[in-house]
This record gives sequence, C-alpha cells and structure tokens, in this order.
Amino acid sequence: MAKLSKEEKYEANVRNGLYMWQYNSSINTVKSIQEVKEGKMYVPKYEEVKLRPCPNPPLKCFVINEVLIELDKKEKWRIELLN
Repeated sequence: MAKLSKEEKYEANVRNGLYMWQYNSSINTVKSIQEVKEGKMYVPKYEEVKLRPCPNPPLKCFVINEVLIELDKKEKWRIELLN
C-alpha cells in the first residue's frame, strides 16, 4: 500500500469536513494531521463553524489573558477532582 504524503493526508481531513488550519501553518505536520484524523487533536467540523464579522476586534493581549484565565480555571478544577 502506498504511503500518503502530508498534502494528501491534509486534503483527506478537509474532504471529511474538518475545519483545518492553513496548509502552510507551522502546526501543520504529518503528526498533527494524523492526530486530527485519529481524534486525538480537536478541530471543529465545517458545519460547526459560523464565521461572523468583527468590526472592532479585541486587543491580542486581552484575548490571551482571557484564555489564560479559562485555562487556569480548568486546571484548578482538574486538581480539585483528583483530590
């Protein structure tokens, strides 16, 4: 059986309805594409994505802080669950 190239694996995920990142993105490796296919790495499906205009986007530092706060909450919840 012939081995699939990185581009062929990427295109297969897109054809299967997965909303993949840009092909030339640094996250785009054979390993990450395979993990998406196996369900180990989450990407949304096209039908789940609803792009909307954002006329006044927030500052990058604000978004980063909000993400870090939510990740911290999740980690605290996980630690409490283990205790």
